[in-house]
Amino acid sequence: VLECMSLGIVPVTSNIGGLSEIIIDKKNGFLIQNLDVLSFANKVNHLLLNKELLLNMSFFAKESSVNKFSKLNFENKLKEIFNVI
Repeated sequence: VLECMSLGIVPVTSNIGGLSEIIIDKKNGFLIQNLDVLSFANKVNHLLLNKELLLNMSFFAKESSVNKFSKLNFENKLKEIFNVI
């Protein structure tokens, strides 16, 4: 999911596991209930029919994945943990 977001691909995925920590629903992707095929299809169709929404969400998907989950950010958080220990 993060790799797709870093390319500007808007994720439409089930709200399972840690995905809700990555995806801000309706901002940088869509979270749907697990196995809700109709909702999944509706969200994909909504993106395809709304070019401006797709472009905005694509921008925020890329921005959030690069800023929040970058290698540099990960290294800084690790340094913070080791400094506390």
